[in-house]
Amino acid sequence: MSGNSPELIARRPLLAGLGALVLIAGCGRTEARAAAPGPEDLSVQDWATQPDGPLPATDALGRPYVVRRSGVTGGPWIVGGALTAQTPADRGATYVNLDLGTRVERLGARFVFGPGNTDGSLCLAAWAGGVLPPGEGIRSATPVHLVVTPDRWLHGVVDDGALVVLASGGFDPVLPRDGTPLEVDVTLDGPAVTFVLPDGSEHTVSDPRSNSIAGTTACWEFYQDRAGGSGVRFHQTWCR
Repeated sequence: MSGNSPELIARRPLLAGLGALVLIAGCGRTEARAAAPGPEDLSVQDWATQPDGPLPATDALGRPYVVRRSGVTGGPWIVGGALTAQTPADRGATYVNLDLGTRVERLGARFVFGPGNTDGSLCLAAWAGGVLPPGEGIRSATPVHLVVTPDRWLHGVVDDGALVVLASGGFDPVLPRDGTPLEVDVTLDGPAVTFVLPDGSEHTVSDPRSNSIAGTTACWEFYQDRAGGSGVRFHQTWCR
């Protein structure tokens, strides 16, 4: 396994210099297949149906996308039926945000990892109060902050600008970095956050902050911790 420890994964532009990580128990695990979004979902964005070009101004329901960047100068773009972001020379992130106007109950993505080292990743989050990353010292909050790299995953909450790691683990074998379709899906239900990972495993983590933080802005993040990280391409994203 590479040097992607939970501490390294958490050292993202949003959270630089924001205090120590706290590891908290409470993760249940069962085996399951990742489920595609059903018709009850309010927004399913199939990027394969979109022409090549910049990110559209709104989603399928007319809600505006808001993009934030750190260490990245352009994008994201639709290329070959997938949403992709610029790969920076070093650390950098692109955040694609969608304000639902109500609590995020579910979000996820069908995606691929491309060639590269294991320091590329995606993150799913649900920001509260319209305070969006990046930036040091901002008082952002989210009831879910799920990071997936080719070799590890990490789930936590962001409370008052600080990340609290609640659960983490590794993938054995490492996820493919050859364009193989993968899927990640998250459901929020009160204090419980249930997520199905690309290896098909299902985990439920309960924490009162996942209930008290009213995350209303769904976020799909592209992230690279160092040069050469495996690039992420989203083929489909969803939320409700």
